[in-house]
Amino acid sequence: LLYDLSAEEAVNLPRFHHQLWPEDQIRVHEGFDPATLNTLQDMGYNIKESNFGDLHLIMQQNGKLSAASEARGRGKAVVQSVK
Repeated sequence: LLYDLSAEEAVNLPRFHHQLWPEDQIRVHEGFDPATLNTLQDMGYNIKESNFGDLHLIMQQNGKLSAASEARGRGKAVVQSVK
């Protein structure tokens, strides 16, 4: 991952989704920088705050696996050792 984030940090960042229809709609999670949202609106995008999707992540970093499931979603992520 970029920015040296843990799996837990990455899945809990605000996300966005550009919707093809209705045209020019961007769905965002709570927590985006208001200046960024204002810039997008100035560019003609309609911003809609909503919860969407459940993100789950498995990541290998320095030879070690870690897993995370976003706090605002459903589910749980764990790394299970099989020996």
